[in-house]
Amino acid sequence: MIVDSIKNYLQDEKHDEFVKIINEIYKLTKCLNSEYPGYYEWFFNKQVKGSLTSNRTILFVRNDAGKIVAVCCLKKDEEEKKICSLYVNSEYRNHGIGSLLFKESMKYLETTKPLTTFTEDKLPMLSRIIDKYDWQLTEVVDGIYNEVLRNYATMVD
Repeated sequence: MIVDSIKNYLQDEKHDEFVKIINEIYKLTKCLNSEYPGYYEWFFNKQVKGSLTSNRTILFVRNDAGKIVAVCCLKKDEEEKKICSLYVNSEYRNHGIGSLLFKESMKYLETTKPLTTFTEDKLPMLSRIIDKYDWQLTEVVDGIYNEVLRNYATMVD
């Protein structure tokens, strides 16, 4: 599977494809609304609009039929190098797609220690990545999402 970037669809002649991809990504990830209050607004107002600048991008993976099955939203500026969100369709989990997205994300962010946040229930799913890159827990915050939020890694290699 190949990782693609929404940045590849920003040209005027690809506008319709850009809109189609954004809508497909949102449809794939809309289940995050139940875990992340304000996800819809964040996705369209921060991530999609931010993708029009140099500070944000959205990476995605398609299956052989061309359907988007995984997505990763990234932020890179002077203050943060962050994996904002990563989602893999449940049918495609445990096939290395998440690892592939993490690897490509770290290339884009130019660090193996990006900031990433996730709820406590995701810890078992991410433990191999955390161990592989020796990420460190930097903060635990209660009450931001529906569960305890954990901040991992650092912004410096």
